[in-house]
Amino acid sequence: MLHTILTLLAIYGVCFSIKDTKLFSVPRNWLKKRSVIINELLSCSFCTGFWSGLLVHFVTYKVFDIKDLFLFGFGGSALCYIVDTIIIWFEGFNDKDKEEESVENE
Repeated sequence: MLHTILTLLAIYGVCFSIKDTKLFSVPRNWLKKRSVIINELLSCSFCTGFWSGLLVHFVTYKVFDIKDLFLFGFGGSALCYIVDTIIIWFEGFNDKDKEEESVENE
């Protein structure tokens, strides 16, 4: 159970790191300028989650099993998409609160 939780956190952590952190902003922006397709892939949590799932699978198991690759790839895609959607939803509430405060202060 703990291994599963850590694996899921690792998949989302890799996805978030590649897609959103300042740590990878220079290579990410460089790659985005080079290709429209790469720009789309690196802006999409579903797409980045797929590759994050594959990366975590290879690092964790060091085995090339096609069934597990599909499970980790598409499982990572779904996980990252769901978590990002929830975070964006919560951030929307935070933005509304800030707008209401600025209207009240005027």
